[in-house]
Amino acid sequence: MRGIFSAYAPFLCSAMSNWMLDILLLALWAGTGCGYEWDDHGYVLYCPCMGRFGNQAAHFLGALRFAKELNRTLAVPPWRSYTRKANVPFGELFDIEVVQRYHKSLPLEEFMVQLAPQHWPPGERVGYCYRFTLSLLHSNI
Repeated sequence: MRGIFSAYAPFLCSAMSNWMLDILLLALWAGTGCGYEWDDHGYVLYCPCMGRFGNQAAHFLGALRFAKELNRTLAVPPWRSYTRKANVPFGELFDIEVVQRYHKSLPLEEFMVQLAPQHWPPGERVGYCYRFTLSLLHSNI
């Protein structure tokens, strides 16, 4: 199954441009000497935790298109597995190199290990996550 959907990402992404996504944008500036070069244009990170695999795949495709439109590097997070109760690295299901041929990207794990410590230190990290509150679920809206 590895690589099946990633080969079609360029075609599927154009149809996904109107999807609403939970996106975290990072615009951080500097250079680095690790395995990945720091992208001065910035990065797009997103959380795939809203739903099972189909929703996560839709979020991935939308985030990929969004990052390409902004000319920012996409930090691809692991897939959330509800059967294993664990994260599954992106590369376990799909070939990240196929994604990288379409647009600049790297696994989120690599971003956090190689780039984040210098450019996004733990004391300065802020993330935003949209959560539908229980009070809204029980209201008459």
